[in-house]
Order: sequence, then structure tokens, then C-alpha cells
Amino acid sequence: MPRKRKQEAEIKEETHEVDENEPPQSLRRSKRSRTQVKKYEAKEEHDPTEEEDDHDDENSPVRARKAPAKSAARGYSGAFRNSKQLIRHPKSIAKTEDGISKISFNDAVPVDAECPLKDTFKVYADSRGDHYHAMLNQTNISANNNKYYLLQVLEHRKGDGYAVWFRWGRVGRIAGTMPCKYQKGEDGLEAALNDFMKKFHDKTKNDWHDRANFTKFNGKYDFVEQDFGANVKEEIKEEIDEDVKIEPCTLADEIQELIKMICDVRMMESFAKEMKFDIERAPLGKLTETQIQNGIKILKKIEDAVLKSSNSTLSKLTSQFYTRIPHDFGMTRPPVISSLEAVKEEYELLESLRQITIAINVKESGGAHIDPTTKAFNNLNSVIQVKTGHDFNFVQTLLTDTHGPTHSAYSLKLESLFLVQREGEKERYNEKIGNDTLLWHGSRTSNFAGIIKNGLRIAPPEAPVTGYMFGKGVYFADCASKSANYCHANESEPHGLLILCRVALGKEKILYAADGDLPENLGKHDSIKAIGQNVPSKEDEFASAIVHSGSLVKYEKLDLCSLLYNEYVVYDTKQIEILYVAKVKFDYGNDSECPW
Repeated sequence: MPRKRKQEAEIKEETHEVDENEPPQSLRRSKRSRTQVKKYEAKEEHDPTEEEDDHDDENSPVRARKAPAKSAARGYSGAFRNSKQLIRHPKSIAKTEDGISKISFNDAVPVDAECPLKDTFKVYADSRGDHYHAMLNQTNISANNNKYYLLQVLEHRKGDGYAVWFRWGRVGRIAGTMPCKYQKGEDGLEAALNDFMKKFHDKTKNDWHDRANFTKFNGKYDFVEQDFGANVKEEIKEEIDEDVKIEPCTLADEIQELIKMICDVRMMESFAKEMKFDIERAPLGKLTETQIQNGIKILKKIEDAVLKSSNSTLSKLTSQFYTRIPHDFGMTRPPVISSLEAVKEEYELLESLRQITIAINVKESGGAHIDPTTKAFNNLNSVIQVKTGHDFNFVQTLLTDTHGPTHSAYSLKLESLFLVQREGEKERYNEKIGNDTLLWHGSRTSNFAGIIKNGLRIAPPEAPVTGYMFGKGVYFADCASKSANYCHANESEPHGLLILCRVALGKEKILYAADGDLPENLGKHDSIKAIGQNVPSKEDEFASAIVHSGSLVKYEKLDLCSLLYNEYVVYDTKQIEILYVAKVKFDYGNDSECPW
């Protein structure tokens, strides 16, 4: 029996949504130019083929069914009728042998890899360059829903007609797909566009042409914003014009290795998968800044709910977060983000996604004749030089001497040292503050292209405060292994990158324990120094800055210290100048873990 829809103002939250497996009948077609295709106007209709698209039971049987037969549309040629084919087949997303999603063409927006038309069709773009491609996402923890819906309008590469392509299912699996072909010409195009826009409206309750003002409705899908401005070209099967001669890379071998290391897409995908981020629905580098900002805002609400012990809202907020920032939990129920530690991990994911986007743009922006490594190097807008001799030996000694006694699971070996001069950073550095000190900072390798290009950044005001012992600032250490832990290296990926920065500490505020009211209560101080139980035994000078060096010894007032090692924090990036990037190898012993 047909279902009656409520008015938009009377929206109720649904815990279970059904999805149609068949595209709607096309609206009446009239001949007009492509730029005159009118917007889809929503109508109260019922689709009798509507079925659930999110199968929570992996072992539940799914029966294939044939789409109802369609008669040839008026004016269609016999060779290219309006043909629809419904495919119901739960399966895993297709991947190459090394697990990387395969893209067949270097189009701005690639045709879905699962689409059987991908070799002969491309994603349609109108006269303004807008591509008719939408990835929709919906997570509802209470109903164990974590599903997607993909829509595309396709155009034959040789002008032989149009098609729409739908694919849906639970994250990481396919519950069903449907290609729908249309005739050549304006009638075929209008039919495809109308079916696409109707499906988009049915799933989101939003108008496709007004998606810039997208509103998320309860029980409906969210629109995953993807930035295809800098296309991630296929590394496996990239088409190269034989007439274009690639200029050879003239960079030093060590610099080439560094650039390849910080722009390694496979490494970035591995990290994203480890964090359960869904790279199929939101390919790396394609999630927009707006989408990331929306995720951060929801995380802040989750943090507030955790602090207030408001468990009743955590499930709803977590569902909103997973809907905006797609995650892949397989067939298991998506976990509720219910602790400050979980909030911290998700925020780290968002910051890394932001840095990964920079790395991918660095790698892809530039002329076709430029070697990819040279292209990435040029886009960093920095001078990078290999350092040997005295500088190398000094940094290796510093790595060894300031290794923390509780970090016995590994030792650090310096493999390469790079002098880095970021564009404009030296001029911005506030020398008037004084007390220049050389300090360590560690981060994931996937963050380094962004760090070298844009510098170290302070978390924005809207970000959660969880995880910041001394408020939102940039953190440094005089213990090398303290910073090295933030590289997140392991025995299978034993290399990491550390930064040595000149930091204008100025007048330090001395602390012995965490202070969550910083930087508001910084007063007339320029930085904080939190003293730990283990401190460097001597002081040197290097690169016109103070260096805390020598083996670590116990602090004289041990009973005051709640930290194991010294920490330094500044709240203005003008107090930071990156001097060196050190490529280090983690040599692991018998211990599998090391305390912080």
C-alpha cells in the first residue's frame, strides 16, 4: 500500500530507512539545449520496488531479482533503448592486488570502479563544469546502519548516449547496483539528469542544484562533499602521453627519498584504514575542508557530552559524525564515541586528513613534463639541503644522549639530515622575544608535506580541547625519544621524521603538572616549560640557539614532577622556525611497547 509522506516541517527521526533498487521513471522529455534542463521538482510518489539497502546480517540470504521489463521509449533506436538492469549481489569493493582502488581514466571525476560502463563512459559535466556525481552516507548506530548510496550521470566518450549509475550498500560491501542507459541527444540527457536529481532528492530531501546549502534531515542521507580539483591520478595504470618528455629529476638522492616518503599515498591509505576511515566513499584528498570542519564541530559536541556524562545524546552525535566523516566498520555495529580518548583519536584523524590533502595536492599540481618528485619538491615552496659532517654528527649525538630511559623498546639511528628553509618563515620569526632554544617535534610521516609547506599550526578554537595538557599550542621536547613516539613508527614501518626547531621561548612560565586553563592564564609569559622527572644534564649552543643536551638525569625536585620529561609549549607560530628535518630509523629490541 502506498506510503504517505509527512510535510517537511513534520520530520521524524527514523531508525531504519529503506532504499529503492530501481531508478524512477523519467519525467516527460522536451527538446531543449543542455543548459536549459530545468530543476527536478519533487513530487509525492511511491516506489513499489523500495527495499532495504543495508543488510546488517552478513549471512542473511539475498535473492537476485530481475528488473521489470521496459518497453522501448518513444523515439529510441533499437540499438540503444532505455535499458535498466538491477543487480543484487553483496560483495566486497573491488581492489587491486595491493589494496589500492583502481581508476581507469585520469578524468577530473572518475567513473565508479564497479560500473560496467567505466571503459566507455565518463562522468557528465554541464557547461559550468559541475559534475553529476554524488556520494551519500548515512550512519544510525541504534539501527546498526552504516550505509552509502552512489549516484552518477554518465556520458558516452564518443557521444553514443547517456546513462545513470547507482550503487548502494553497507560500507565496504555492495548490496546492489543499477546502470540505466538512455538514447543519444538532448532527450536522453534530460532523462538521465532528471532521474539523477529525483534520486538525490529522494535520498536527501535536498535539491541537487541547491546542494551548496545542503541540510541534513533525520532519517535521510548526508551529502559527502568531495573536492576533485586536484585529481589523484592512477599510480597503477596512469596514461602518459608519449609525446610529452618527462624531465629527469636532478635532486639529490636523499631529497628524492624524502619527497617520495612524505607523498606516499599507500602509506596514507594504510593509516586511514587503521583509523577505520572509509577511503572508498571519501578517497584521500577529496574530503573538503567544509566537511572536515563539520566533523570537528560535531566532535566538540561529543566532547561536551562526555564531560557532562550526557550518554543519551552520544549515540545520536556519533551517528552524525560517522555520517559526515565516513568510517568502515565492516559488519560490526559502529562504536559510540564515548570517551575523551576516542574524541582525541578522531580529531587526530581529521587533522591527518587535512594534511594528507595537502600532500596529495603537492604531488599532483604542476606540468605534465615535470618529474613527479621534482613537481612535489617545487610545490613545497621550501629550500631543502642535505647536511652531513658536523651538523649530522651533532644531531646523531643529540638523538642518542637525550633518549629517555623509559623508551627502551627502540633506539634511534639518524639516516639523513635536511636543512629546511620555509618560504617567509625566517622573516616572520619573532627574534625580539629571545631565549631561542633548539627543540624536537615529532609527527606522523603523512603530516610532513603539510608541515613543510604550511608550517606547524595551532588547533583552531572550534577543535576539542581533549589531549592538550597545557591548552592549544605547539608542543616541543628536549628529549628526542619523547617526540619520536609521535612518529607512530613500528617494526613493519620503522622509519620516521623528526623536526628540530628554533623556538623563541622568551619568558617561560614554569609548571610541574597539567594546566587546562592555558593559554588564558599565561599572563606576561611567552611560553610554558613543564618540568619532568628526567632532564638533560648539560647545555650547549648550536645554530645560534640554546641546546639542552647530554644524557638525561633525574630532576633535583623529583617529588614536584607529574611528567616524565620536559615539555615546552608556545601559543604563537611566529615563535617557531623549522631548521632541520631528521629521517630516523627505529631499531627495535625485544620489548614490543615503550611507556610515554
